[in-house]
Amino acid sequence: MGRLGVVLILLGIAALAVAALTTLISVLFLGWLLVIGGVVQAVQAFWARPWGGVFAHLIAGVLSLIVRLLFLTLPTLAELALTLLIAVLLVVGGLFRVTLALRGRFPAWGWVVYDGILSLLLGSVIWIAWPDSALWVIGMLIGIDVLFKGWSCLMFALAARTA
Repeated sequence: MGRLGVVLILLGIAALAVAALTTLISVLFLGWLLVIGGVVQAVQAFWARPWGGVFAHLIAGVLSLIVRLLFLTLPTLAELALTLLIAVLLVVGGLFRVTLALRGRFPAWGWVVYDGILSLLLGSVIWIAWPDSALWVIGMLIGIDVLFKGWSCLMFALAARTA
């Protein structure tokens, strides 16, 4: 677990160092996953022949495939859309958590307000910096996630070793 942690920490640092490249690679990878899903959906329409909605299912699969191929052929546009979606998700989620915590005043509600305010601020920064933020946000978030997963694995291994 310790070696895995070190590898993940190094990969997280590398992803952060080249956040724009990490963003592009992740968008292209996601595009390929979506293309494969679209092909499977279209093929599945033929397997569902007894069902009356085969044509609608096939059309949905083909349209999904077209959208997914656009993801691969126009990755910059996909980066822009995904980054804006992340910003909106953070802003709306932050507002929701703050409102919920202030209305509910449940135990430890202050931490939820704090979390909501951080999400709101982070989403606002991404949104204000958009479209420029599309170049680095996804890669930065992936890098941070991998870095913290590595740190968590490393700390778990050290704790297990001492226990």
